[in-house]
Amino acid sequence: PQLRDGLKSYTPSSSNGASQQGQMHALLLKSLLSTMDSLDKSPNAISPNNLVMSTKMSFPQMAQTGPGGAPMQQDAEEFYSSIMGVCAGEMRGDSSLKAAFGGEKPSGGQLDGADNVIDAVFGLKMEETLTCDELTTASTDKDDAMDTDANALVEPAVVSYDLHRKLVCNIQGGSDSSSQVNITHIGEGIQLS
Repeated sequence: PQLRDGLKSYTPSSSNGASQQGQMHALLLKSLLSTMDSLDKSPNAISPNNLVMSTKMSFPQMAQTGPGGAPMQQDAEEFYSSIMGVCAGEMRGDSSLKAAFGGEKPSGGQLDGADNVIDAVFGLKMEETLTCDELTTASTDKDDAMDTDANALVEPAVVSYDLHRKLVCNIQGGSDSSSQVNITHIGEGIQLS
């Protein structure tokens, strides 16, 4: 409901509305809302022609055709990321957040750093911890003539928080192309990410 409410109150900004790209993005968001409304009103399947056309106008790679002129198959993740990126870029600021959340802007703690409707609704706050394992293994060599305290060479972990719009889960392999790890559970895929 928050995405729909945000789309209903969306008006292109004056700076974006004048550009061709801003006009295409506005058309894309209006088409997305229209498609959602049509789905709500019809018990039957609908044809999202306007959404498809505005998507192709906003993202030319989605309009590519094959050798016979038939539309090329597009990646669902690329489509999702493209739509979410436009929505996030266009539906930002206090007025958009207030409209999406029933007239009241959520508190800073509830937003977790989000400044747009998409990140506020779909955003995932992820913690990333970076460590350096090389220094600790280098210091464990007891044959080293310059034996030092192992704790002196341990670099402290660096912890950061990022806001993401999707959860990445590798379904095959690991971080390198030669890995043959088979993923059987989402937890394994997330761990490899």
